[in-house]
Amino acid sequence: MNLIFPLLNGIDSLLFFLPAVVRIALYGLICGAASILVYKWTSNQAAIGGLKTEAKALRDRLLDPNLSGTELKQTIFRNTKVSGLLVGRVLGPSLLSAVPVLLIAGWLALFYAYQPPSPGTPVTAVPVGLAEGASGLVIEAGQTAAPLLADGASFEAGPATEVTVRDEQATYYTGTPFDPAMAGVGKRAWWNAILESETGYVADDAPFEAVEFDLEPVVLVPVLPTWLAGWEMVFFVAVFIAAIGLKVGLKIE
Repeated sequence: MNLIFPLLNGIDSLLFFLPAVVRIALYGLICGAASILVYKWTSNQAAIGGLKTEAKALRDRLLDPNLSGTELKQTIFRNTKVSGLLVGRVLGPSLLSAVPVLLIAGWLALFYAYQPPSPGTPVTAVPVGLAEGASGLVIEAGQTAAPLLADGASFEAGPATEVTVRDEQATYYTGTPFDPAMAGVGKRAWWNAILESETGYVADDAPFEAVEFDLEPVVLVPVLPTWLAGWEMVFFVAVFIAAIGLKVGLKIE
């Protein structure tokens, strides 16, 4: 997935004259349109339409108080079968249609989630999952070195600051976690086979699971609460508007 990120960063830089909230809304509209069109082109619309029509007729029939016991059983069986056939028809196209949305969402999660610290900004690092008895950890950031204790360590950083976490035996992390800005770095997980970390990983034998940084989240809609004012709200609302608008406009089943 990460292979396309340089291209997306290049496109994003060409649109620098637009506010970030407008750019992300535009990406959401494009993804929503692409998603619903992928669904339309990869699904058998005639078959899906026929199954939906039959399913509605069967549901209406189930409301008939005059149905005999045998007819009711047959109708329930047929309704269950039609529902299964419908799921089979839409499942594959639905999964394919999610690809453009997930691709751009993964990119936004890496490059639009947190604000990189300005040069000289105080940053606090806190180890997560620190092993019992672990000691001697040191965090180096630029020209600063400080003990990394359970309650954290503070240092001054900027977007290009290289951070190293080590003890006397080994180095457990070296990278630039603020380019792009990340709220933390951790050990490699299974999902990193799909979405790689742009800032590197903590070594598997480290006596801690991750190191978290107290970075400020990107706020795109200041009138909303901080947890709702990031890229997620803008992007997914735009995706929803574009997808529903095209679905209704093109009468997609």
